Amino acid sequence: MTLENEENKLKTLLLILNESDLLDEANIKNLFSCFPGVEKEGVENLIVYVDFLKTINAESKKALVHIFKERIHGFALEFPSFSVDIIEDYETPSTVTPSTVIPSTVALPEAVQTKSPGMSVCFVFGLGGRDELKQILSDFITRCRNEDFQTQTSEMTSDYISDSLKLPFEPDLIISHAKHTLTDFMIWQTVYSEYYFFEKDVGKVTDSDFRKAFDSFYKRDRRYGA
Repeated sequence: MTLENEENKLKTLLLILNESDLLDEANIKNLFSCFPGVEKEGVENLIVYVDFLKTINAESKKALVHIFKERIHGFALEFPSFSVDIIEDYETPSTVTPSTVIPSTVALPEAVQTKSPGMSVCFVFGLGGRDELKQILSDFITRCRNEDFQTQTSEMTSDYISDSLKLPFEPDLIISHAKHTLTDFMIWQTVYSEYYFFEKDVGKVTDSDFRKAFDSFYKRDRRYGA
């Protein structure tokens, strides 16, 4: 599609889900089946954020994340053209490429080993944006107390925050399955993002539904806060 407005280029897409959306393994499979169509749209970075109910305790959440990771690992094997990562509570990402999913004792097919990764897909479980910003501020204060850091800079700037984020992308479009509710995830990066809400369950979403979301995005006049 030729865009009249060059500002409406869709490079980074944020998809917000609830943990209940992934309880059915078929839903995850259906979600992965839509990824090739998303990539064809020109999306370079697809971020899938899984929001948990506040009533879920830490132990239950940990168990659910473990189950979700295992399922994502399995489906990542079926789509080796994507680079799939997982972030838990903003810790170091654990890459879910075929070479790390399959035990080292199992030989990978040559086609899988040599296929170049395409769209980057990142599943994120855990903390919200406010917690990340609080951690960045806490780390900044700690570093300011260090003499070596004081000789460099002691000023909190927008660039400093942006450079400290685990996900430095600024989503162009946010598609939410989360019952028309918003989260504080990527609160710093999404200030100028456009929103679109799916009415269907994840297991019933099709390429056509994503197409409608993209068409809606392209028709919008992005003001970037103006």
